[in-house]
Amino acid sequence: VESIRSKAVRKDNTSGYTGVRKQRGKWIAQINFQKVKYYLGSFESMEEAIRVRKRAEQLLHDGFINYFEKWKQKADADPRWGKEHPLHVMVEGKSIEDLELIVGS
Repeated sequence: VESIRSKAVRKDNTSGYTGVRKQRGKWIAQINFQKVKYYLGSFESMEEAIRVRKRAEQLLHDGFINYFEKWKQKADADPRWGKEHPLHVMVEGKSIEDLELIVGS
């Protein structure tokens, strides 16, 4: 959760934005979530790649953090409930147009 929240840019990043890089004249956007790398597309402009990457962050990272914080608050208040209702997270879809974060307990 903390690594998702930090949104730190690696020192070797050339675009200045996490998940966006230049390759063979195109800008590539991708995002990692639960040890899975999702390819978001290749774009003519860096701005378009960043826009798509931000959209994926909102859906996957921010969506997960929002749900996790609510679940954790309830689990901390009632540890028995937390054990009986473990957090389940799944991503469906293969492109930015159809990615969906499915969370439940």
